[in-house]
Amino acid sequence: MILDELEQLLKYLLILCCVITTQAQTITIVVRDADYIKIAEVPETIRLEVDSLIKSRCGIDIYQNYFSFDSLRSGLYPGNPTYLQFDKNDYQYYLAFPYYKVQYFFSISNKPWERIELIWNYDSLGNLIKDHHPDWLPDCISDSLNCTFEIDSLKAISIAKLIGIPSSDPECIKAMLITERIDGLVRFVWIVTSDIDETNTDYFLIDINSGEVLRKGKYTISF
Repeated sequence: MILDELEQLLKYLLILCCVITTQAQTITIVVRDADYIKIAEVPETIRLEVDSLIKSRCGIDIYQNYFSFDSLRSGLYPGNPTYLQFDKNDYQYYLAFPYYKVQYFFSISNKPWERIELIWNYDSLGNLIKDHHPDWLPDCISDSLNCTFEIDSLKAISIAKLIGIPSSDPECIKAMLITERIDGLVRFVWIVTSDIDETNTDYFLIDINSGEVLRKGKYTISF
C-alpha cells in the first residue's frame, strides 16, 4: 500500500507546487490542472444537509436573503495524491481521495460582490469530513443582533479612516469580508487594510453588525 502511494506521488511530481511547513515536516503539494476540474455534481442529499445546517444556525430568512449555493464550483473533485503526506488525523489527508466540495456564498444584500466563501467538504460516500466542518456560521437564532449586517465595506472603510488607519494613499484602503472568532463567538467581520507597507500592513477588524472595532494591529507578509 505504501509503495502504491509513493508511486502515485511520483507520478504527479510537476514543477508547479505548494510547500507547506509543519512542526514535524515540510510537505510539498503538487498543484495540477485536474484539481480544479469537477467530475460530478453534488448530490441533492448533501446539499440539503448543508442547507439545514445553515438554517439551523442562521434562520430561514437570513438563509434566503444572504446565502446562495455556488453550483459552478461545488462538485466532486478527483483528489490529489500528494495530500497523503498529511497525517490521517488532518482533514487535508482526505483531500488525497475524491471528495465533494460544497460551496456557498454569504453576500451583502444588494451588493453581491461583497461576499465570503463558505466551504464544506464531504468524502465520496457522502460523509462530512468533520475536521473541516466550519463552525464559522454566526448564531442568529439565539441573538438576532449577531446578524443585522448593517455595515458594508464603504462604512467599514469610513470607520477605519475616522479612527486613523495609517495610509500613504487613502484611496488604496481596502476592506474584505472574513470570518473570525471573537470572545468565543464566530462573527462575520470586515478586515480593513492600509497600503502603508506591502510587507508590514496595518489592519482593523470591524464588526459587520455594529461597526465596533474589534481588533487592530499589523500583519507581516514575507516573500
